[in-house]
Amino acid sequence: MIVFIIIICLLLYTYIIYAIFISLFKFDEHINHYNLNDDLPTVNIIIPIHNEEKVIAQKLESIINNNYPKNKINIYIGLDNCTDASQQIVATYQDKLNIQYTVYTERQGKPSIINNLMQEIPKDDLVILTDADIIFDDNLIYECIKYFKTDTVGLVDAMVINQQESLEKEYLNFETKIKLQESKHLGLILASFGACYAIRAKYFKPIPKNLVLDDMWIGMNINLQNKRTILNENAKCFEIRDNRIQEEFNRKVRISSGGFQIIPYFKNLLLQPFNKLSFALLSHKVLRWCTPFLLLYAFIYLMIKLPILILVLTVTLLILTLLFIKFDFDVKYVKHFIYFMIMQVAVLLGFFKAIKGIQSNVWKPTTR
Repeated sequence: MIVFIIIICLLLYTYIIYAIFISLFKFDEHINHYNLNDDLPTVNIIIPIHNEEKVIAQKLESIINNNYPKNKINIYIGLDNCTDASQQIVATYQDKLNIQYTVYTERQGKPSIINNLMQEIPKDDLVILTDADIIFDDNLIYECIKYFKTDTVGLVDAMVINQQESLEKEYLNFETKIKLQESKHLGLILASFGACYAIRAKYFKPIPKNLVLDDMWIGMNINLQNKRTILNENAKCFEIRDNRIQEEFNRKVRISSGGFQIIPYFKNLLLQPFNKLSFALLSHKVLRWCTPFLLLYAFIYLMIKLPILILVLTVTLLILTLLFIKFDFDVKYVKHFIYFMIMQVAVLLGFFKAIKGIQSNVWKPTTR
């Protein structure tokens, strides 16, 4: 019974209490920043691409439309064995933007592309790492780089907005609130959302082979260099992605496998619970990744204590889950609970995938 109570407390802590608790911390939020009429720094934008003919033109147009001096923007594109018209589309923009692109005839994967292109960036420059299907708001570039006026800032994350309604969007909104609390009250975020964020090139650490969570690797290593990492809610961009439950599930499996894969790289932090970075890592990430195991223990305990009731509830939930997947079953709180449980299954599958060994971090583009 004591273990069951501890499990419930841990779940309440990681999903609810942690966000409230960190709001009690005091951190100096003031950061000197560039103004639009200042002599703004050069920014280098890295875009890995694999068969993105449907979105890459819109992406480049959003860069053209940005309120940032075009002579201060350099674009580095890695064409990862594209078999569609992506390269031809990129080539048409070379007279409008300062674009350099590298063609790879064999699949590399996003982390490998980033590692290669980062070698071309001067160490003192700023870099925006972004996906092809992320469309910039008109002020995105400025908002991403404005806090780099002083050397204390190492990473600025953007707000990635999905305009289509989905349960994943609601979950990400919840995650965003927690990240904003961490940014404001701890002066750090553990990882960017991955789709669009800015860094100082000199703090970049090459991504290990086959590592899935390149964004978390980059963010954590910047944190470990005692540089501030920020989520800027005014840096807005928009994603073009499929919100079907199957796509969301597959993304969650991939991200979860990457979470379990990356833990050993930062295992020493887990032995320093009074360090604020370690505290955030344990509270926000590690406990979340442990959730399916905690729930499984709680389920077995309840099955032993209340077998008939738990069996009836389990069968009912399974039926509702099938209705949810097949017919987009829509009863608000039940739907949220089922979504939460389906995502825990994804985390569990991600764990076994990581244990088995991740042989490749080459990504498959999201369905358009």
